[in-house]
Amino acid sequence: MQIITLTTDLGLRDYYLASVKGFIYSELNDVSIVDISHDITKFSVQEAAFLLKNCYADFPEGTIHIVGVQTAYGNSNRHLLVERDGHYFLGSDNGLFSIMFEDNNFKARSLDIPPDITDLTFPTKSLYVKSAIFLTKGGEPGVLGCEYKEISKALTLQPIAQENNIRGMVSYIDSYGNLITNITQQLYNRTSRNRNGKVEFRDSSFNINRISRYYTDVPTGEAAAIFNSAGLLEVSINAGNASKLMGMKVNDPVTVTFENK
Repeated sequence: MQIITLTTDLGLRDYYLASVKGFIYSELNDVSIVDISHDITKFSVQEAAFLLKNCYADFPEGTIHIVGVQTAYGNSNRHLLVERDGHYFLGSDNGLFSIMFEDNNFKARSLDIPPDITDLTFPTKSLYVKSAIFLTKGGEPGVLGCEYKEISKALTLQPIAQENNIRGMVSYIDSYGNLITNITQQLYNRTSRNRNGKVEFRDSSFNINRISRYYTDVPTGEAAAIFNSAGLLEVSINAGNASKLMGMKVNDPVTVTFENK
């Protein structure tokens, strides 16, 4: 059975998502559609990249991932088929793939616009779904377009590691209000050199003196810093909403400071 995932900012209020799914089901009998998220902040390429980057590898090879975020720019906009790790990704050349795959280890093709597509106001349906159907029916990726090397690069802020600290930021806030940063466990381990790390914020009253293993390592209502399943430093409130309680949002600074021995 072919798996097609959908990551969009379409929401659930309008008919758009139902139209996309209906089109897929009308053309394919043996298909499973998996909703990764349709609650992406409108036009947030960074948010879509974060979600898909952290789950696509859990799907089997051959999965087709449709990304419907920041796509409707008209016929002059580039649309891409990207191949990575045996997966196919269909989306706009809007910087998303440069965020997902910072090592540039992928193959990209610029999707040709078939003559029967005269309206690209909704390319998620008119172009990406049609391309996914073509691939599912055994079509060769090379038929969809020529190799494309100069994909758009999105500006992303990387954590800065120094002798005694790492300066990062909140890159995503999940539905629990947890603050997920761009500080990786690998960077933390390399910089810490077995020293204890203290997580610091603009409001020092919320500073956290140690890294925990589990959310419940602290009492209910207190803040904990852990490395989550994606290997990223995450700040949470045990049984609470860290974003609301701490008044923090995406791009706010987070610093890890290490004690001198």
